[in-house]
Amino acid sequence: MKQHNLHGVLKDLDSDKITERREAILSLRQIFDRPDFVNNFHVTEEGHVDPRAWLSVYQALFRAVGKEKIAATKTSTRKPSGTSSVAAERRLEDAAGTVRWLTERTVHLLNTRVTKSIFAHLLQTMVHRKEFLTPVALHYLKALRCLVGHTPHLEHLDDADWLKIVEVGFNCLLGDPIGRRFQDDDEDLPQDVDDSELFEADENQNEDDTPTTPGTGKRTRAGTPMTQSQLASIGSKRSRSSLMQISVTHEQVESMSLISVLLGSSNSPILSSEYTYLPSSVLTRLRRFLERYSCDTSLLHDYVVALTSTLSQLTLNNTLEVTKFALDSWAALLGLWGTRNKRIKEGLVSIFRMLFPFVTSENEAFRLTAMPVDLADGLCRLSLVLDGEADNRRGVDGLSLECLRLEIADDSRQQLNSAFIAQSFRYGWNFDGNQALAWAVLELQADCIAKVCVRFNVEKSSGSSTDRHWPAFHRELQNDIMNVLLQFVSLDDGVVQSWVFLCFAAIAAADSSSGVTEATWDIIWTNAIRRANVPTVSRAACHAAYTILLHTRVYTQKSHLLQIPLASNRILFEIETLAKELDVQGPPYPFDSVCAFLATCLRVANQDMHLYRMQLEEKVLSWLIDCWQTAGFRDKNLPLHLGRDLLMLFESISGFPTPIDLPSRIPLPEGQIIDVLVNEARTTVIKDYILEARLPEFKSVTDRNDSVTLPPAPPSDNNQNSLVQPRGRERRISASLIKTLERMQSQLDDQTVHPTAESARRSLDMAVTAVQSTFSSVEDTVRDVLRITLNAKSNAPAHAMDVDDHFGPIRMATEQLSANKDVTVELISSCFTMDICISFLTVGPTLQSNSGEPTRDKQLIDDVLKCANTRPEAFLSVVPIILSKSQQRFLDISVKGLDSLLVELSELLRLYQYSRSDRLHSITIQFLESTLEVWASANIAIGDTLGKFRQLCHWFSAALKDGRLKSWGVRDLFARFIDRYLIQDPSEQIWNGTIEDLTPSCLLLALSQDDDMRVRFRVAVKAARLFAFARHAVPRRTTSELYLVIKNKLTIDLSKCVLVSCSLVFLMDSF
Repeated sequence: MKQHNLHGVLKDLDSDKITERREAILSLRQIFDRPDFVNNFHVTEEGHVDPRAWLSVYQALFRAVGKEKIAATKTSTRKPSGTSSVAAERRLEDAAGTVRWLTERTVHLLNTRVTKSIFAHLLQTMVHRKEFLTPVALHYLKALRCLVGHTPHLEHLDDADWLKIVEVGFNCLLGDPIGRRFQDDDEDLPQDVDDSELFEADENQNEDDTPTTPGTGKRTRAGTPMTQSQLASIGSKRSRSSLMQISVTHEQVESMSLISVLLGSSNSPILSSEYTYLPSSVLTRLRRFLERYSCDTSLLHDYVVALTSTLSQLTLNNTLEVTKFALDSWAALLGLWGTRNKRIKEGLVSIFRMLFPFVTSENEAFRLTAMPVDLADGLCRLSLVLDGEADNRRGVDGLSLECLRLEIADDSRQQLNSAFIAQSFRYGWNFDGNQALAWAVLELQADCIAKVCVRFNVEKSSGSSTDRHWPAFHRELQNDIMNVLLQFVSLDDGVVQSWVFLCFAAIAAADSSSGVTEATWDIIWTNAIRRANVPTVSRAACHAAYTILLHTRVYTQKSHLLQIPLASNRILFEIETLAKELDVQGPPYPFDSVCAFLATCLRVANQDMHLYRMQLEEKVLSWLIDCWQTAGFRDKNLPLHLGRDLLMLFESISGFPTPIDLPSRIPLPEGQIIDVLVNEARTTVIKDYILEARLPEFKSVTDRNDSVTLPPAPPSDNNQNSLVQPRGRERRISASLIKTLERMQSQLDDQTVHPTAESARRSLDMAVTAVQSTFSSVEDTVRDVLRITLNAKSNAPAHAMDVDDHFGPIRMATEQLSANKDVTVELISSCFTMDICISFLTVGPTLQSNSGEPTRDKQLIDDVLKCANTRPEAFLSVVPIILSKSQQRFLDISVKGLDSLLVELSELLRLYQYSRSDRLHSITIQFLESTLEVWASANIAIGDTLGKFRQLCHWFSAALKDGRLKSWGVRDLFARFIDRYLIQDPSEQIWNGTIEDLTPSCLLLALSQDDDMRVRFRVAVKAARLFAFARHAVPRRTTSELYLVIKNKLTIDLSKCVLVSCSLVFLMDSF
């Protein structure tokens, strides 16, 4: 019945009668007010999606808006203040509000054809005579924000529409003419634009303090550059004067929100060679925002998000523009720190970290792009505002020892190139977003202090600099720091003492400590040993002692690293003293550092005959059995150790010659600052190369393992794998573990006790440490947990979208997949659970197998495939885990299983909401790369499945050529996949490309002209390997011929050139 009524309503929307149009709009709202009708309106009787259904509704509504616009604009011209003018504008506002209302209700049900029509109507209608059409503007800005807030629509947004929306948003935000274009920035503003209308002047402001005029780009009216101190004074006046107290309109709020979303899109054309003016235009307007608005503006949060997103794209691609922005805006950005909003401060820290290398760069070519500044003053101001957070009760939280894991980074695993991993400590189980922000602040503060001390010879330092910059300090400054730390080591404050010991550990782990004498190290060593049993300091003291012991001249194996000059007799004496008192008064708990220290002490003691006879292992075991008691089931804190720590100590007690490396992973939490630091760590090599022309130090394979010398394994006539009778020491360990397990079981049997998640985790750690061979007994439980996680009910709507226009037959999905953040967070939290379950089901059987063959688990693959239709988001979360286990040779996926996975991924690529998804593109490329040895091998016959793999490869090739792979991360991943493919099939016969430009080698060369420096940097190395593949090419090419091909493919834009050298080959291994 409603469908029948709808046809009449749509017809009346185009009526020439005002009454019929008004009633039609009211009827339209009533019809689409029911959610069930909205969700089923576009579904045909056959169960397919008909996009034309929504298109006809919106087009009829657009025609109604057009008629009301004509009536309102004509009436307002004749009678500006008449009653008919007000009524016409009200009707126009109601019609525009209906467009916005319907857009918000149906945003998750629209496809490309409909959204293109909506975008075109909104952008054309909201502007009239180069000004915002007041009755329409706010509604249409909100409608635009709703559309781009839905990820599939944002991913399908044309570059031209993206540019128009951003231009309109900035023009509204900064008071520029609405019709002003970015490409007109080189021209002066129109003559009828008055600077006074753009800024409110302060009556008491001096002429020299006049801010930058947005139209002319002049920094002062007199034309003289301002110093950093003058800019700082302007920033400090913001909160006190009326200079920037501009009232914010609702349109500006929506415009800022729109800009933050669009600039944050990975598909934004800000680096496109088609819009070369975009980086400069966007940064100029972001700088003008700082001149126009105060730190109290409600726009600040979205502005910080927009600036962070922009800098993440431009820092490695437009270094000159970013340097100019950094130097010109540094003082103004510091003026924003007065906000009380921690989310804004998190964004500001991200911005300061990204701009810091450009502000401090010694490359004069960069610094000539901006006004002269007082760099020392700017860095000191940043250090002061960061240091002031410690005294501010509403400031950033301090870094907590309970949230850190105390261990020495393993450089052989490239841990030091990772985020939140320092030389002597790293993030731990209790590490959250607030702690991540505190970490970022401390690192930034340390960088400021180090730069000021080293470059400007300012005698200032702090504990936060010791781990990152100790080798850069001169000897006198190192001695001063050590003297200050020694004064605090005896302070009656456990927290202060703990951080002092962590500073000592960081210094001991540094590569250079020539300024520290043997007598000083002797004092530190003695203090650390004597406080190992003090509850409030034990963990930090043991960490300092362990680090010193690990780097002493007597026991370290590395000649080029720091060798602490500490006499062996002092070391052995203190170890003996500690061991004698261990069973009476030892450390309060087997913390991470305590386990590492005691295990190292036992290994060192075994090299001394006197300590070997004392049987220190028995004393350590007695202490461990007494102090290691699992807490109750209501504990809400995770332990400050991992299962591997206890296992390492048990191995040392039992005298195992070869330690077992038990993998233990601690996931990072989610957050903006975490993403920024992770990306910063990934691109550090490129940044250093661009800004400082610096390459990382080369390290040979033999230099990548720091360890204490271990005693040789005792000779044995028996087979190494044969079982032997346990000795008394091993029996004591087993008895203690069994007793603990029985106590835990009795607590579980108590129905009145409900364990917390933290206590359950502690219990599992205990069980993993205690139990060795119980795979079969818990396999079914783990599999059930995985199934529950895969099929958990989603919060997403239950209706589907249509397929993308580039594909064939329409396919219905069984759920709507929006970009709902709650759903995303839920899936992210489930990934770790799925990873644990799949690791258990694949790695366990492989390790138990005598042959060591990968696990063949058909049921696991079936469970994964089942959720592809019911929960595609869960499917996309679990597929990378499955592929990683296959690459690690823990899981053997049959050809049929690979075919099924390939079909499901291909079908998702047909859906509108996934066809442009960076996530799906990345996962599909990972699937192609993970299975290369199967489908790209001439020795394995996979039948028709090979054709499906080829189709998928050709689809990505065409998408790359057509510019549909807009994310730099996807293109970078595709470049790595092509490189791996050429290693597997250098003749490119399996690819079977019919178009020469779409063959793997040509695609790799085409990527050398990519718009993003990060991709070009990768390809600069990968392309060099083509010379090794030249002799396998069909037709065969000589080296000279290949050289000419590569030369012709290189970019002619000097700003995109990357030096290809032998050093870069190593460089990419670190990236």
